[in-house]
Amino acid sequence: MDEIGRHLRAHEIKFDAQDQKVMCFPHVMNLSSGRVIEGLTKVLEDVPEDWDLPPVTNAMQSYSDTVTRDPIALGPIWASGARQEAFDNVIENGNLKHWFTDGKSTIKVKPLQLLQDVSTRWDSVYYMINRLCELQPAVDHFLALPNHGNLAKFRITLQEWKVMEDFEMILSIPYRVQHIMCKEGMPILLGAIPAFEMFMTKWEQLSIKHPHL
Repeated sequence: MDEIGRHLRAHEIKFDAQDQKVMCFPHVMNLSSGRVIEGLTKVLEDVPEDWDLPPVTNAMQSYSDTVTRDPIALGPIWASGARQEAFDNVIENGNLKHWFTDGKSTIKVKPLQLLQDVSTRWDSVYYMINRLCELQPAVDHFLALPNHGNLAKFRITLQEWKVMEDFEMILSIPYRVQHIMCKEGMPILLGAIPAFEMFMTKWEQLSIKHPHL
């Protein structure tokens, strides 16, 4: 950046290498995503009525708490090989016996594993929530089984599912933008600038379409 500044100044173009530098794209994504998560958590705590859900015990639970509890599955379900196998069996039997529905019709749940968050990667939160939501019917069924009574306290409430679905939608935008950038063998400034613009524009459009976000 200093070298670019030197060349620009040679043509009498003002340029400050520190103030006008282009930041690391993944770093900006990480900071932006983290601040959005923190910001929406504050909204959830201050204005819980925006969620239009029946009162539940954890109605004012923050997103960070939800993520901590969501390892519901990540912790209790994966606490032992026996539980992992039992969860896999729930998916298999549920698909065969038509246990799972979307509220209107029977659905199939893919035989997938739950994922854990990785503190050093912002997109791991997206992957974790995306997978958890995809496996929601199996997770709910598993934690409701009579022989898993000791896991009842880890059941995810309607509010928590709503929070995670909205965060999945929010984080899908930086995920898609980063995916576009990664398609290029060598990400370049020419691609970073429109990617940043797409990133911000999509979030702005999302806030208009979903005011509570």
